[in-house]
Amino acid sequence: MTKIFHHKDFLAAVPLIKSGATVVYPTETVYGLGAILNNVESLKKVFKIKHRSFNKPLSLNIADATMARPFINEKDYLIYERIAKKFLPGPLSVIFKTNYCGANSNYFTHNHTISLRMPDNDYFLAILKKIGPLPGTSANLSGQLSLTQEETIISSMNNLADVILLNGEGKVGVESTILDLSNDPLVRRQGVISASELTNFLQKEVKVLSDQRHYQLTKPLYIYQNYSELANLIMDHSKENYFILGNNFDLPGNHLDLSSNPLSELFKIVKTLNDNPEVTAIFAQVTGNNLYSKKVEEMVNHEIDF
Repeated sequence: MTKIFHHKDFLAAVPLIKSGATVVYPTETVYGLGAILNNVESLKKVFKIKHRSFNKPLSLNIADATMARPFINEKDYLIYERIAKKFLPGPLSVIFKTNYCGANSNYFTHNHTISLRMPDNDYFLAILKKIGPLPGTSANLSGQLSLTQEETIISSMNNLADVILLNGEGKVGVESTILDLSNDPLVRRQGVISASELTNFLQKEVKVLSDQRHYQLTKPLYIYQNYSELANLIMDHSKENYFILGNNFDLPGNHLDLSSNPLSELFKIVKTLNDNPEVTAIFAQVTGNNLYSKKVEEMVNHEIDF
């Protein structure tokens, strides 16, 4: 049974979170979902609750810049310290290169990069100071709209997450800006903090992901790598009208093999499915490191919105 805490009682949840409870937490943007860094089963449960592919890592929530030190090199730490003094705590996630290979790092690092997030919510920051860095993601099913209100959090996450921390609606209400500094500065998702503002601060041009377009997915889009992963995902959609983009034709549902379609058709196909009122969910196969798989992952990551 889910235990619900209001902001004045947040610290009472600390022992539960330390023991491995999955937790829904407030930020200044949208509610998040996470688990303690050193509990692998709890981290797996976060992915299961969200229907999130394991090849899409979590961000790392921290209470202050010093918590970032074990995860990035000294040069990047000094950059992050400067950014924190100007923008943090606040609606900005920053991606750096990392060589960290500590406990369960595969759940919150990807291709030697890590995303750091310092939310502007005093009550949640107080918990982070007690428990340390917390891997997390937005508290919504993959591909669906993010959750900002207490009522929708309770209706969506009750009996899924172990702990829910309620603190009203965030001050911002939209997802954080994602700034990637693992290579040339790049905004992967635009939020309240703009690329021009970051350019002025860093004194270096910050580009915006060129493929961003003004179209937002409204249907869940899940990615899978193999038959067993897909079979587990669709168990929760057995009574729904879902569409599979892949070659698993022995499973129930509508299928489309994209292997013979040009990559330029991918967005058009997914948009058509997303706009179809009869389609309730989309499953797309990713295999290896090819360009098609990267584009599908970008859609799921909202790095491009078509």
